[in-house]
Amino acid sequence: MIEQTRLLTLSAAHALDTVGSRAARKQIAMIKVAAARMASKVVDCAIQVHGGAGIATHATPSTLSFR
Repeated sequence: MIEQTRLLTLSAAHALDTVGSRAARKQIAMIKVAAARMASKVVDCAIQVHGGAGIATHATPSTLSFR
């Protein structure tokens, strides 16, 4: 999923450079969706890996992402 988002970003950057922002709107919209899903999935996996530490009362960077 991270690789997919990276490749979409590179593709959109190339489209912006070659055809302009109006023609690259579709790629930009795809990045917005893919990046949000990827970030959510990465944070969810990080919390699952750390087990109970993800629901602890002290704030960690991964738990702050879901608040």
